[in-house]
Amino acid sequence: MPPKAILSLFILVACISFISASNLQSTKTAIPIEPYSESSVLEPNQTVLYPAVPGRAIDTLIYDDGTPSSGYYWGAGTRMANRMSPAQACQILAIQYYCWTQGGSETIDATIYDWTGSAPGGQLGTQVSLPLNSTQTWREADFSGQGLNVTGDFIASFNMNNDQTVLGFDFENNGRSWDFNGSSWSAWTETYFIRAIVEYPDSGDPDIDCTPNPLVFNAKDYVGQLEFTYRLYPQKIDPELEEKMGNSSQSELLPVIVEFDKTIDTQFLYNLVKDLPKSSRRNITINTLQDFTEEYQEDVMDYLESMETEGKVERLSQLWLTNSIGMNVTKDVIEQIANHPRIALIWLDDKLTQPHGRKTEDGYDEAIKDGREIVWNVLRVNADDVWALGYTGDGIIVGHIDTGCNYNHVDLNSHMWDGGGSYPNHGWDYINNDNDPMDTHGHGTHTAGTVSSDGTAGSNCGVAPDALMMILRGVPGSLSVLQNCVNFCLTQGADVITMSAGWDSAGAGGSWNSLSTQNRNMLDNCMTSGVVFATSAGNGDNMGGHYNAPYDIGIPGNVPAPWYGSAGHSACMAVGATTSGNSWASFSSYGPTQWWFSPWYEYQYPPGLIKPDIAAPGGSPGIKSCRHNSNTGYVSGWQGTSMSCPHVAGAIALMLEKDPSLTPEEIDSIIEVTALDLGSAGRDNYYGAGLLDALAAVEAVGGVSPVAGTFYCHNLGDANLIVANITYSEPWISTVAPTAFSVSPGDSEGVNVDVDTSGLAPGTYYDTLWIDSNDPDEDPYGEVVILYHGTGVEEAPVIKTYPAGYTVRCFPNPAKNAASLMFTLPRNGDITLDVYDAAGRKISTIAKGMHERGVHEIIWNRKDDNGVRVPQGIYFIRLKAKGIEAKGKLILVN
Repeated sequence: MPPKAILSLFILVACISFISASNLQSTKTAIPIEPYSESSVLEPNQTVLYPAVPGRAIDTLIYDDGTPSSGYYWGAGTRMANRMSPAQACQILAIQYYCWTQGGSETIDATIYDWTGSAPGGQLGTQVSLPLNSTQTWREADFSGQGLNVTGDFIASFNMNNDQTVLGFDFENNGRSWDFNGSSWSAWTETYFIRAIVEYPDSGDPDIDCTPNPLVFNAKDYVGQLEFTYRLYPQKIDPELEEKMGNSSQSELLPVIVEFDKTIDTQFLYNLVKDLPKSSRRNITINTLQDFTEEYQEDVMDYLESMETEGKVERLSQLWLTNSIGMNVTKDVIEQIANHPRIALIWLDDKLTQPHGRKTEDGYDEAIKDGREIVWNVLRVNADDVWALGYTGDGIIVGHIDTGCNYNHVDLNSHMWDGGGSYPNHGWDYINNDNDPMDTHGHGTHTAGTVSSDGTAGSNCGVAPDALMMILRGVPGSLSVLQNCVNFCLTQGADVITMSAGWDSAGAGGSWNSLSTQNRNMLDNCMTSGVVFATSAGNGDNMGGHYNAPYDIGIPGNVPAPWYGSAGHSACMAVGATTSGNSWASFSSYGPTQWWFSPWYEYQYPPGLIKPDIAAPGGSPGIKSCRHNSNTGYVSGWQGTSMSCPHVAGAIALMLEKDPSLTPEEIDSIIEVTALDLGSAGRDNYYGAGLLDALAAVEAVGGVSPVAGTFYCHNLGDANLIVANITYSEPWISTVAPTAFSVSPGDSEGVNVDVDTSGLAPGTYYDTLWIDSNDPDEDPYGEVVILYHGTGVEEAPVIKTYPAGYTVRCFPNPAKNAASLMFTLPRNGDITLDVYDAAGRKISTIAKGMHERGVHEIIWNRKDDNGVRVPQGIYFIRLKAKGIEAKGKLILVN
């Protein structure tokens, strides 16, 4: 017997062959040790050989070595299908053993057995005997004439009747060594060298194809034609505006809203995107509304821009949420555009929002020098108990529309929204039309403090003390001002919007009816974008009394909520006020409201729509919050539904920190269901669903849970498709099953993929499932997985200019080869369109130079500036022009 050390110099190789056994005889040599590698496992019909055996494609395996004791032995090696090419039917042509020494003239009997799953089974075919007449060579037993067809694992065995001859067997890891003592098999730890030569029938090729590819989670395709709603009025110039024009000079600029006759149907657009993740939901809504408005208003805007240069138009803005235009304009321009066939109505936009808060006592306090308090109203909604759970609103952007804010107050300045160089003061002032929304009134700083005062100066006044405040100065303001504020919030990535102001709805009719209609359309599209709009319900008639129902709730608080109600819905959550004793504050506006006019005809009164939606502290003894004219001071005693509203905005920020993917419908339902019921049992027109309970609402948020999807592997070929394994790299893919299966020609197999987004930051993620199979053309095959998660900050349009913003859209996305890059220019000008990789390196300039106003589509061929194809990965597209910077993101896959 040769020593064990000598035997370790050899390996067993399992071979796949397509020629007769006789052609192999002249090529047999001793085989040196080679490291095992999965990459060395070849597929049937391939021509790469290891070791060099002309004309045969083979699989390779490595084996351990060992030495048997004296006596007569059977040597056997299991051929495990998953260690060779993917399992499929094959025919055994031959088996070989390595003859180490010659011990005489005895014979070796070669036999094939099937495999029981745990030990050798029954014999296949007829035994083949070979003489021991050679040394240190591979010997072959020919089974090619026996037609031994197998579909799974089998045993290659040699009966050794001379103990001076060493033979090898065992397929390492999955295989075992076996010996036969005359009556039974037993496993050995020793290993010898045997290889099997098999032929796979050439009955055709499998062809893998998977659908859908990519597999997208929480998303669906954006398909279908848009549907529209049409506006029709008896006259194009509203009587109130017509009267104003009659009393104005030729040079006087009148504030107006211009409504076009056609709008994208809000319910249709909502149904189109409601099942998308919030990032895509917002992106598609904004781009669809913006693009439609740009195209539909183009010639009117061209004319108005020319009048702007003559001083006849000021403050011109496209109100894309409602396909309208806001501006200050002379009466001759009004008369001119009224003749345009697409104009439906022009009305006077001179009615301003009013804050729904009032100061009942001075109550000015400077910083508390010793200790720190939590104000009563924050305790009343159990916000402090939410902080103990680790949720403080961190990272959630609150779009705050009010009289501005003292963004230097120490309770607020550490967590203001970062607007970059374009918005250095954390927002925009739409009253003065500049980038400094500083508060000179006091109301806005007070409401902002109730959202996110962190108590640095001594008093925790905020429900969400780490929420990021985006400041829009828009109160008191016209409808045009409000729409511009909301446009800014949506395009700049606000997660929730809050406004403690509004208009009286008692005077509905004429242009006031247009005011309600415009607010409804605006807030319908906010909900479609996935953003809640929290607003104050109103303070009755603001003189201690109330209007008759259904006109006591103010505008836009009268608009339907995201979840409650049996008819239409919008983003609006109207907030009523309670006292420290949990009773209704007598000034707080009560419901119901109605929408019984074109185009809605919903919630007819009576009974109407129950309002408000929720209640929060805002009554006696008043609310303490941050002072606008002191960076460390507070003001107390303020009352009103203005003071109630920011409690709800803060609670929403807490909920969104726990699960950023919450939709407006989910947020509203959770807040209402978990509220403390007050007043009449159930929902009523004074408290709505009851008193806000921030702790119960956050606890009711389930957190981010695994989501599941399925793709299907189709076999488009004419031979069995054998999938051996499916691999992936990203940890957020938690389960893929099954990973090994067989698919008949023309059939399919579903593969379930589970995604776990726990701990993931909002954004878009992708990975590729690599499918190993016997498809000769695509092995491995790549199945792309895309996960849209949370608010998807990188996916939201990036707007850096006032008043309009733009984005670069990429299609297809992800892309394998060329991609179409689409963008819209508001005016003629020089542009550059560059591509950057994930590390921020510019790799290609796609377009440069003068481009005309309008929509442009440029094809990028996936090559850098040197003409080299760029690799798989995430790429960022940046468009720069005068006054414009827009971005897009493109995923490239192989």
